[in-house]
Amino acid sequence: MTATLINHQYKLSDHYDLAQTHVYITGTQALVRIMLAQAAQDRAQGLQTAGYVSGYRGSPLGGVDLEMWRAKSALDLAKITFQPGINEELAATLVMGTQKTEFDPLKNIDGVFAMWYGKGPGVDRAGDALKHGSAFGSSPNGGVLVVLGDDHTSISSSMSHQSDLVLKAFRMPVIHPASIAEYEAFGLWGFALSRYCGAWVGFKAVSSIVEGKTTVPLQPHFKIDLPTDFKFPPDGVHYRWPDFPSMKIEQRMLQKLAAASHFAKHNPLDKMILAPDYVSDHVPDYIADYTTLIIVVGKAYYDFLECLRMLGLDLNKLQAQKIGLYKVGLVYPFDINSLKPHLDKVEMIFVIEEKMGVVEDQLKSLLFNQNQDLSPKLALQIIGKFDLDGQCLVPEIEELSGSVLLNPLIYLFEKIKFAESSSYPIHDLIMIKPSPVPDFVRRPYFCSGCPHNTSTKVPEGSIAQGGIGCHFMASWMNRETESITQMGGEGVDWSGRYLYTKRPHVFQNLGDGTYFHSGHLAIRQALSTRLDGGGGTNITYKILFNDAVAMTGGQPVDGMMSVPQLTHVLAAEGVTAIAVVSEDKARYYQADYLASIGAWNNKHKYPHNWFMHNISGYIQYLSHITQRLLNNAPFSKITTVHDRSHLEAVQRTLRKVKGVSILIYDQTCAAEKRRRRKRNLYPTPPVRTFINHRVCEGCGDCSEQSNCLSVMPIATNYGIKRQIDQYSCNKDFSCITGFCPSFVSIEGGELRPKIQSKLEKQRWHDALANLPKPDIVCLIEQNAYQILVAGIGGSGIVTVSALIAMAAHLEGNYASVLDFMGFAQKGGPVLSHVKVFSELNGNYQKKIDIRQANLVIGADIVVSNSADALKLINLASTKIVMNTNISQVGDQLQASGGRVSAEGIVDSVDSDQGLGKFKQLFDHLETQIKPENLFELNAYLFAERYLGDTIATNLLLLGYSAQKGFLPVSCAAIMQAITLNGVSVKNSHTAFNLGRILAVHPNFFEPDLGSGISALEISQSTNHDDQDLNFESWCVKAAHELERYQNKKYAAQFSGLVAQFHGLSLKHSKQTDVDDVNLSFIMAKSLFHLMAIKDEYEVARLQTMPEFEQYLNTQIEGDYKIHYHLAPPALFFIKDKNIKSGLIRPKKIRLGAWFKYPLKFLAWTKFLRGTPLDVFSYTHERRLEKQLRAEFIYEINLMLNDYGAISDEYKRQLLALPLIIKGYGYIKLANIDRYQQECADLKRQHFE
Repeated sequence: MTATLINHQYKLSDHYDLAQTHVYITGTQALVRIMLAQAAQDRAQGLQTAGYVSGYRGSPLGGVDLEMWRAKSALDLAKITFQPGINEELAATLVMGTQKTEFDPLKNIDGVFAMWYGKGPGVDRAGDALKHGSAFGSSPNGGVLVVLGDDHTSISSSMSHQSDLVLKAFRMPVIHPASIAEYEAFGLWGFALSRYCGAWVGFKAVSSIVEGKTTVPLQPHFKIDLPTDFKFPPDGVHYRWPDFPSMKIEQRMLQKLAAASHFAKHNPLDKMILAPDYVSDHVPDYIADYTTLIIVVGKAYYDFLECLRMLGLDLNKLQAQKIGLYKVGLVYPFDINSLKPHLDKVEMIFVIEEKMGVVEDQLKSLLFNQNQDLSPKLALQIIGKFDLDGQCLVPEIEELSGSVLLNPLIYLFEKIKFAESSSYPIHDLIMIKPSPVPDFVRRPYFCSGCPHNTSTKVPEGSIAQGGIGCHFMASWMNRETESITQMGGEGVDWSGRYLYTKRPHVFQNLGDGTYFHSGHLAIRQALSTRLDGGGGTNITYKILFNDAVAMTGGQPVDGMMSVPQLTHVLAAEGVTAIAVVSEDKARYYQADYLASIGAWNNKHKYPHNWFMHNISGYIQYLSHITQRLLNNAPFSKITTVHDRSHLEAVQRTLRKVKGVSILIYDQTCAAEKRRRRKRNLYPTPPVRTFINHRVCEGCGDCSEQSNCLSVMPIATNYGIKRQIDQYSCNKDFSCITGFCPSFVSIEGGELRPKIQSKLEKQRWHDALANLPKPDIVCLIEQNAYQILVAGIGGSGIVTVSALIAMAAHLEGNYASVLDFMGFAQKGGPVLSHVKVFSELNGNYQKKIDIRQANLVIGADIVVSNSADALKLINLASTKIVMNTNISQVGDQLQASGGRVSAEGIVDSVDSDQGLGKFKQLFDHLETQIKPENLFELNAYLFAERYLGDTIATNLLLLGYSAQKGFLPVSCAAIMQAITLNGVSVKNSHTAFNLGRILAVHPNFFEPDLGSGISALEISQSTNHDDQDLNFESWCVKAAHELERYQNKKYAAQFSGLVAQFHGLSLKHSKQTDVDDVNLSFIMAKSLFHLMAIKDEYEVARLQTMPEFEQYLNTQIEGDYKIHYHLAPPALFFIKDKNIKSGLIRPKKIRLGAWFKYPLKFLAWTKFLRGTPLDVFSYTHERRLEKQLRAEFIYEINLMLNDYGAISDEYKRQLLALPLIIKGYGYIKLANIDRYQQECADLKRQHFE
């Protein structure tokens, strides 16, 4: 492909420049542009109007408010006001008010054109307000566009919805644009219709369009002809007053529809689509010859074109066979007048529309008994949702696509004896096999540091009910969370269930956004359901006060009030008890302190610091604040305030309270914290947490306490351990509460930049300058080049796809992007569909269809092996660039390393330390994809080591793909797109170029590996450590560690026993042809595990190892202090107040850098281990460990004495069992109980 010029003049703001008609624009931006275009059109016509937008966020319209705020300056210039509603029906009522302006005698403008927006459930909820608004009417110089966010496939909703059916019941017109390119023209047409007929007009925005991005010319505006021959009723169809309730209103609604049909007749939105070869002066004569007519509605137009492409057909071939294509934009009322001229010789109509048949039903109703008006000799047949035999044809319950329409279209062609229906190329494509581990998926999960990680926990014996919001994800975690209601119904269902169950109480999760939306009414309902004379049903509402609506982009909660204010409101409602749980309860009083200072100074009109210089004023202030604190101000009198570490104890208290109680969990959303910190709007603690993986036992308690994805598993020679991903960590620090001495916190310093210390700049520059110029994929006319980017939410997947599309736009080509994120925030699956094409004729459906992907950029192996990704791969041609890094899935947090059976332990040892499922996924691709089509690299590792930020992983993959010649855009265009994006431009350029270098020189960094990087660092920063050690090498290393642990004699005991066992196993294997090396490996690992007990001496030694200090120095630069987080036995009298029933949990304390010296001294005294002077050996835990070690050695000796008589399976399971003994303190004791019980069960099964 020849080089193309790059448009360096293009700006991201160009999509709001109405003079620009060829722009890169998102669906939500196109909605903003509708408002700007309407304002400009009114000004051009001499109208002094204003614009107004209101609604409520929710996918697929979750970003409308964000985009409106971003466009504030442009909206202000156009006199357009954006005012989000606190819920959908009140937003609709706000819009209703705008239409009254034109009839206000004190008005200062000619009219207000208004837009309401809401997702499908919001349309249902606002139904009464929408129906009233449309019935009472729009204004002649105003008009209302009702944007319906329809999620047809329930990707990000509790269920799918189809709002055009609802608006049809309200007798409101509905239009359905087929693409973003049509949004502006359709929107202006809708406003014109609303002004003409007096009704509010529905604008159907399906998720697969409005959530997409595209770079295409916008459709020209329609030339509106306002017909004057329609007979309006004497009092018109617009808003008026008085207009008291009567049947006249319903009659007027019918007159509005009649006016809408008349408007559509003069300004047809529907049209016949002509094949390119038949566009001529004689077209009208030819159209009369159609015998078959395919009617496509809205989005289905592009799905149909995609189906034709997959069948190897086009419109020319259809038209040659007298098959016409009719595109419908006005869904209701159907414009029969524009269609009738094309039906003279039509024998069959095939209607294609997504979900239920709105157009098809109208068409049948309008044409039934009217055939004599069309052609008395012909019997017109209509198929669509059902075929001629009444069987399902076009499905109602799924999203349409080219592949879904294949069988329905083939059915049509067979019925009409279409000449080219004998064979289709789609059947020749090779389908990849499904995932070998279909249940191993990456489900959406709470962000690192998310408040819901803690707030959604419930005490043992209790259950919680789910609700709308991110916290709903708790329902697929081990949180005893069940059920869901509509938004605003949270907890009310319990009032209906309460009488008929023995369960005395439930917790109800309720997001702060939902509370202000409508949840407060649910609390009132629970209070009003007074049973047995009490104060409502026994329920505790957990109001999750997170300060942002993270699910739709981090918007502020509408109608926000402070936590103290909320307690007063709830107390006034009549709840019986309120508890506030916070990560920082002191801040409420700090806020009160500052507010009081401000109030004092304002009252006396003194400078801010005046009271500091006025003794009497200061004393008076102290008296005032002390009195407020004694009164529990600023909270209500029934409110108690607690630290979040006491959550369980608080919940246990509240579940005993009769009636309705409230728990407010106050902690800012982690994702929003991260956003604000980037903008310096939120304090960043100068603290980072690290885990010494040598101290870590892999018990998983840190994951249990924090439920945090940044606590990542790491495979080492000593089993699965944990580490903190510094790049995704949001500094919640809940993981530190895990009962484990491996945690250290670093105060001060910064993460050390990697590239400066790892690379010579000149070598980098030379390598980049000498790279060969990469090929660019040649775009074929009529065909789009299709790229799937698959990865994890929050890691930059959406950015990569946007950069490709913008690069195509800058080079004068066309592109579309459709992101499928569903519930995904951080940690969930994201599939981004990118299409690049050279001509508009190649712009079919935005979603890549089955086996149609040309390239897959796989940033995550789990998402890339999902069913939705695999079905897009064509084994014969799809190129795959795969990141080989392993990132844990959320479900792994639910089953930590110490909670598996003996069989599971054996399996984990056999399958590369529990990474077997990941390995199966890699093997799945490697065994099916041709070697010349599969390209693998650990982009995450390179980004971490050499760029110092794992967020660069996906840009690195993009650069790799570009240099390999797999992209239809140039490297220069991508670099310019990165510059336009304006986020970390220099680092992003570097990441992209690093990928390019690795594509040509995969071993470019080999000389640098190992130089200046300790072995500990390598193990800490990879998922594989040195897992390639064979049995002999591992045993040598283990013996060396035991010598450091105790002495040479102790190490020799280990080596001798292992050698004796292995020798006998080898002899046995030669006799039975069974390979027992793995059995010896299991035995050696278990013996080492029991001999290298991490007692006080060993923890002290490992925490003060020079290797660990060296590792910290490679991670952190600058001055920093180290803190240890320990629960020393001498301080076991300090207990954690948040304890489960019957569980004693020692409380960890933070010890400063000074504690390093006591630790070193303790490590030096390891020679006391096992002697009468070993004070630690007298504890129950240490005596038990000594006993278990002796028992295990005894079992080994029994096997040595009668090796061949004992079954291999029994030996494997018994020898692996010690590996489940993990953790410290009470966690270890619980695992020992499990170990002893499983040993007893195993022996009973074997010897009975």
